Amino acid sequence: LRLWEARRDGRQIQVDDRDRPPDEGGAYAVQRAVTEASGYEVAGFKIGATAQVAMDMLGVDGPFFGPLYREAFRDNGAGVSDCCSNEPLRLGKQTMFEGGIRVPFAMKWPAGIPQGITYEHPVSALDIFPTTVAAAGGQLPANREIDGVDLIPYLDGSNSRRPHDRLFWRAGPIWAARVGDWKLIYAADRYWLYDLSKDIGEINNLAKERRDILKTIKASYAQWNNGNIEPLWPTIRAKSMPQFSVDGIQVNWTF
Repeated sequence: LRLWEARRDGRQIQVDDRDRPPDEGGAYAVQRAVTEASGYEVAGFKIGATAQVAMDMLGVDGPFFGPLYREAFRDNGAGVSDCCSNEPLRLGKQTMFEGGIRVPFAMKWPAGIPQGITYEHPVSALDIFPTTVAAAGGQLPANREIDGVDLIPYLDGSNSRRPHDRLFWRAGPIWAARVGDWKLIYAADRYWLYDLSKDIGEINNLAKERRDILKTIKASYAQWNNGNIEPLWPTIRAKSMPQFSVDGIQVNWTF
């Protein structure tokens, strides 16, 4: 018997994993414990209590915001298997394709965000921190670079531009970059380039036809990655089964 715990309002939440297979029990119990300790919801999905506590202290009625439960605890799309599908997005969890990295995100703040809107441009989990600081009336530290942006001006309509012209992902030797509507993936010593405005399913690889775009995005990624440190731990749980292949090429998707 293994017990996993989280805390809410000083109360200990414990969940055991006896009813799950050995390879799933630990993860299941941890997720259950965290969920039970997070008694608040946004758009019907569980979120952590931290945002609610902060808003309570500021006198704001109701939960402020939070990513969907799936993103908050999984941070990926559905897995690549016969039991689920991310269509029209390609592949899924642990890959750099849209099915793996494009996930829903929900926010709630009646006093600051119009209700029921859908925002189409990409945002990032890195935006959570600066958005929270701005909503609370705080100031970001001036002595360090912050990757995320305050999303409120984009959501309330005061800023019509995209929050991010460029987004980057890295997992071991595999990486991806999005510049505007162009998306470049590097894996298995190959490049896959897509125009997401016309090909959301990432079917037509334009790496050979648009070498100019490929070169530009490669340079953009190299500049961004130059400011990163090397990974502090080795990659784990690589996926290289046939269903993870891309255009007949076996890819060892690292995590």
